Amino acid sequence: MTDRVSKSVPRKTRERNLLASFILSHGSDSDMPCTYCFRKKIPCRMVEDSSRCYECVKRGRSCDGVLVASSLMRVLDQQKKLEAEEEAAGEALESLQSQLSELQVKLSEAVSRLARIRRTKSKMKERGSELVRRGMQELDEEDGVVNDLQHMGVPNDVDWSSLGVGLEFADLGPLISQNGETSVSAPES
Repeated sequence: MTDRVSKSVPRKTRERNLLASFILSHGSDSDMPCTYCFRKKIPCRMVEDSSRCYECVKRGRSCDGVLVASSLMRVLDQQKKLEAEEEAAGEALESLQSQLSELQVKLSEAVSRLARIRRTKSKMKERGSELVRRGMQELDEEDGVVNDLQHMGVPNDVDWSSLGVGLEFADLGPLISQNGETSVSAPES
């Protein structure tokens, strides 16, 4: 039985064991354990500038401890960036809301002003129509008086002084002008 040849430990295994021993003695527990150590709930010991922890080196496994830490840093950086963008977007929204409120006030004032102008314009149009009606009525009444005087036989060339009015009416002229309009008007005082 001494014939049995004892096999020596392969070189890779010896290197792995030496590296694992070094990490165990000189390393420190990582704040961010690799996935294997996290699942097994064991400390994840690493040395500076190492890409693998003690357990992963000892077992000959790949280690994601450094990747987890760097991924976490990226996530934290993205969160900070998103928080800054969110703050900027919130400020922009507040500014737009303020501008919108100002525009709504101005719009309301403009609508009120336009409504007031339209009401005033409508009243002025009604008043103008009323004035035209009254003017036409006065003309019709005046024309009626002149026509009545002519039907009564009052001559067109009136001797105003013979009617007992003062000298201020002496130069009024005929009742109807050559174009058919009444020419009688009140004397200027």
